[in-house]
Amino acid sequence: MKLFQKKPKDERIVSEVNKTYKAAWYVMSVGFIIDLYQKMAGGTPEGISTFRYVGLEVLIFLAAAVLQIVLLVRGGLMDDNPIYAETDRFPLRHYLGISAADGAGAGVLYCVCSLLFGADYFKSAFVIAICFAGIFVCVLIGCLIAFFVTWRAAKKRRAAQLAQAEED
Repeated sequence: MKLFQKKPKDERIVSEVNKTYKAAWYVMSVGFIIDLYQKMAGGTPEGISTFRYVGLEVLIFLAAAVLQIVLLVRGGLMDDNPIYAETDRFPLRHYLGISAADGAGAGVLYCVCSLLFGADYFKSAFVIAICFAGIFVCVLIGCLIAFFVTWRAAKKRRAAQLAQAEED
């Protein structure tokens, strides 16, 4: 399987990626401890009604993910895969595949949840297909844009680091 094949390693990239994962791990650990304490203390904070639906765990997980991406970009990297970490040309095919998988997963998840929780408008296969296609396309485009923006920022950061190194 392609997922478990050994990939080439660049020690500098591995070191930078490990630092970002370590920082994100600390944010998640501290956040989950705060969440656990908050749940044991009883209830949601005053005036914050979104915790009923989303949960602090999801917000902590998203904060750790965003922190990890920001730290990767600050290090001039796009991805933790050495093949795509410092590429000068946007790997459209690779990220299109990831975006398509994300879109398909989100579309299937939405359709399954709608069917399970008895949405009235989900009685027709045509409606299910339209909802799946709409979510698939929106998530695919959104993920692809996010990947491109991240790649652009990392490339710009790498260029600035290179210029700074040449200047010194």
